Amino acid sequence: MFKYRDTEGLYKVLINRHLKNNNIKFGEFFRVNIQQFEFLLSMVENEINLPPSNRNKKPISPAEKLAIALRYLATGESMRSLSFGFRVNYSYISVIIKITLAALKTKLIPIFKPDTKTINFMSKAAEFSYKWNFPNCISAIDGKHLRIRCPSKSGSLHRNYKDFFSIVLLAMVDANYKFVAVDIGSFGKEGDSGIFFKIEYYGNIAHLASQKNVNFPGQIK
Repeated sequence: MFKYRDTEGLYKVLINRHLKNNNIKFGEFFRVNIQQFEFLLSMVENEINLPPSNRNKKPISPAEKLAIALRYLATGESMRSLSFGFRVNYSYISVIIKITLAALKTKLIPIFKPDTKTINFMSKAAEFSYKWNFPNCISAIDGKHLRIRCPSKSGSLHRNYKDFFSIVLLAMVDANYKFVAVDIGSFGKEGDSGIFFKIEYYGNIAHLASQKNVNFPGQIK
């Protein structure tokens, strides 16, 4: 089955022949459009362009590796199912996903994750006040429970109030919907406020708000 990857695999048949000619359908399949896909590929191509372990096998291109990893992120599809669809050995699918996601993390975090120590809170508050008529607000915050299998010997740490096992993604955005801080991986049993109080972003806020000689939204002079 796997030797027919070039003629029957999802990347060659569906993606190359059809989706790359339709930006909307491409976005529905990967949750990124063609231009975003090419940008991501340019960022990680060298890092994931590794030779196959078996010299007799035809190497999988960086673009196809990225396609596998993005499809995994977009759907949560099992690696077994991805193996059948892309015609790539099941054991190697997990390697591709691990290497590709690690490369994406290394390249993208410096670009998209802000430095919470350099945020201008007065400016953020002014934007909320001007755009949303919401004075003294420096960010909007919300959490999302990401369903997981219960890790071994973790007890009830990951069981949330919705009665399933999870980790929490907590995100804070400014008035322009841009992330100012994120926290990923807290136990499902933890509430948004408890997570917020332990992250660096809150520590920076608390420190600045306590300074008498620093302008901070909502301070009483």
